[in-house]
Amino acid sequence: MKRVSMAAVGVAGLLASCNVVVIPPDYIGDNSVQLRTTFIQEGTNAYVACDRIFFNDGSSNTQNIVVAEFAGSGFNLATLELTGDISQSKTAKQFPVSDLRTSNRGNYLIDYVVDSGVLPASVEAQAIATKPLYRYVRTSNVQRGRFNGKVTVSNNSSSDSATSQNYIPVYTACTALGDAVSPD
Repeated sequence: MKRVSMAAVGVAGLLASCNVVVIPPDYIGDNSVQLRTTFIQEGTNAYVACDRIFFNDGSSNTQNIVVAEFAGSGFNLATLELTGDISQSKTAKQFPVSDLRTSNRGNYLIDYVVDSGVLPASVEAQAIATKPLYRYVRTSNVQRGRFNGKVTVSNNSSSDSATSQNYIPVYTACTALGDAVSPD
């Protein structure tokens, strides 16, 4: 055991004397992915997703915008993959770094219109505003699942990924109550 320790010290000393530093690619912080939606649950301030959102004027829609915030550097492409916890269904979309926004904390922001892979009542991707509108909502009593996300960033030669530690609950219906302050 002593010989192994001495050998390891010897190799490290040799590399250090040659000014060689071996660092694996790390383009995204391991715990840096924070997932949210543009719907904030009344009373809890938790981010939620809704199969259908109803508005005061009687209209409704099925658009859910998922926002992934993460710290990263040295990449030119980001992929956001969302996974449902019950069905394990997945949906993913790639974004060039030029399509990402920057948060007021200096982190990257991916805006993704969720499709039917994770939220079955949600429809095809739609154009979103430059900065999505956040809304307070009252949720139905029926939570039918939840999802989380993984961000993978890459450049021409390597990639790195991190998974969000938080899950977003999905409700069958929500009622819009009013605009909320953007956390971006």
